[in-house]
Amino acid sequence: MTELPPDGLRRLLRDVAHAPVDDGIERYRIVRELGRGGMGIVYEAEDLSLGRRVALKVLGPAAGGSERRAQLVREARAAARLDHPGIAAVYDATPDYLAMQLVDGHPLSECPRDDRRRLVALVRDAATAVQHAHERGIVHRDLKPSNLLVQGDRVYVTDFGLAKDASADVSLSTPGGILGTPGFLPPEQAWGRTEEVDARSDVYALGATLHACLVGSPPFVDTDLVRCLRRVLEEDPKPMRVDTDLDAIVLRCLAKERERRYPTAEALARDLDRWLRGEPVTARRGSRWERIRRPLLRRRRVLVAAIAVVAAGAALWIVTTSREQATRQMALELSRRTAFVERDVGDLRRLGDMSKANRLLDDAIAECDALLASRDLAEVHQLRARLLRTRGRIPDAIAALDRALAIDPRLPGARLERTLLDVDSRPDAASELASQAVDELPRVEQLFARAERARLLGDFESARRLLEDVLQRDPAHVPATLSLARVALAQGDDARALSAALSAVSLQRAALER
Repeated sequence: MTELPPDGLRRLLRDVAHAPVDDGIERYRIVRELGRGGMGIVYEAEDLSLGRRVALKVLGPAAGGSERRAQLVREARAAARLDHPGIAAVYDATPDYLAMQLVDGHPLSECPRDDRRRLVALVRDAATAVQHAHERGIVHRDLKPSNLLVQGDRVYVTDFGLAKDASADVSLSTPGGILGTPGFLPPEQAWGRTEEVDARSDVYALGATLHACLVGSPPFVDTDLVRCLRRVLEEDPKPMRVDTDLDAIVLRCLAKERERRYPTAEALARDLDRWLRGEPVTARRGSRWERIRRPLLRRRRVLVAAIAVVAAGAALWIVTTSREQATRQMALELSRRTAFVERDVGDLRRLGDMSKANRLLDDAIAECDALLASRDLAEVHQLRARLLRTRGRIPDAIAALDRALAIDPRLPGARLERTLLDVDSRPDAASELASQAVDELPRVEQLFARAERARLLGDFESARRLLEDVLQRDPAHVPATLSLARVALAQGDDARALSAALSAVSLQRAALER
């Protein structure tokens, strides 16, 4: 071990962290570097005050500023609430460094893949430790093999830097962006829906971890981040084909819908224990029909979901500009339900169940009629017109939109939608999108109308340029974002289509929360 001169450790960590270092750092003496990641560098160090070896985490030069420093403290606070032999203890913390229990071992991924029983036992023990955290309101959110350290026959859960404090409803992470490691992310984290992250999200990550240890890679891998996230959202994982019951356990963990996963980490641990004892497990694979049907229905979560929200997108804008609070609330609830109807109708049509799709549309139209019987709202007529258009009742849709414009001639988007209905009823109407109806719109809407005209005429490159111009002027323009997704799909640019679709969904969620 090389001795550092007086004040040497302070200067070393200051150079690494690019920030002032707490006075208490002098109590530690660096022994060696253990590893480094996106947030910081971990050293083996000696605590000179207590005479013990510790793992000392300090911020790395790429870790960011004050938010990352605060995140280090939040990691300590999350871990300090936990007292379990399978969770690495935290001894000391400041915004500059974190001193924690030194695990003299290696990541779970370095265990031999052919030793299945040992791998399963270690993941079972990790699940038990994670259950302890869940019972104290802490969701880890970044479980993966590198955060599960193995020492002998014991496994330790480490790195609570992205933990979510469920009891305080506070997300212990940096704001915005996708949290976690893509290959181990559950769909709700891939979407960025932090409010939906719960214990079952960690169950997913434990299943992905076991998958990675048994076959050498997580269930979804891609060199491109967007494609990887798309696979997480759209695709069902393929069976590992290492053991029928283990396949069933892992696939249950990796279910896209949270309610289909194990409800708790403890339930997962019990099933893994059953496998170790040679007893029947509770996990079961779905029928062949279910395995075919689920991916089709799930497309609602990505491009189909985003494009089906065209109706809701306009409705949300209508809602947010409503003049009366009561009208706003009624239209908001109706637009939410309609968005789900449009999404389900698309899925059912792809499955060939036209009868059920039409019943859903008819029920939604009847709901609009019921609301209009008590309140003659332009916004609801516009929503009803959209449903009628989807149902194929174009003349009725035109009549409904004409009624909406009679009530409110300045209803946002209504004139453009009226022209689009003409496109549905007359093939030559696309050329009229740049006519008088468009000239009456604001400049941004004129550009959007011309982009739609270009798209309908198959001039996708012109449509793309016009849509990009719209989004430069109004980055929150949901219909333009969705139209850009459609153009990208038509041009075969799936990555861009997914990016635009996810942006549109995010914008709509923000509109709902206003």
